[in-house]
Amino acid sequence: MTARTIVVVGVLALALSACSTLPFGGQDPTEDLPSPSEAMQQAGLELPAGAQDVTITSSDLPDRKHAWALTFTAPRGEAEAICEPMGGAGRQSFVPTMHQELLGDVEAGPETRGCSASTGNGGLWGRFVLIEPGDPATVHVSLQQLTR
Repeated sequence: MTARTIVVVGVLALALSACSTLPFGGQDPTEDLPSPSEAMQQAGLELPAGAQDVTITSSDLPDRKHAWALTFTAPRGEAEAICEPMGGAGRQSFVPTMHQELLGDVEAGPETRGCSASTGNGGLWGRFVLIEPGDPATVHVSLQQLTR
């Protein structure tokens, strides 16, 4: 598995990150890593305006055209609003198997909220959002575009 990470600090940096990308992939054909907001948009979601300390990681996963993990903090209301296109945020007591490898050691607990859904937005996307307790909330997002 090949992984690269971009860390974006603050909202101004989100706008600047759209101007530069980080290639990944070693000797295989490379692809540009999108800005965090571009990654979210490609999967039919929106990065909250108040997102801070944004990190995006890309991984090389079998049968995936794209596999991106994002982590950031955001005001609780904005964090839960990410789930509106997927039916709203609800209690999330586990991380689905499909998203575990991409998100790493992230664990769901009795207080976590989140959502999960697939979409045909420009290809079949598996989307998962885990919102940790607190305000601001730490948010973990797995975005995976399937190749088939």
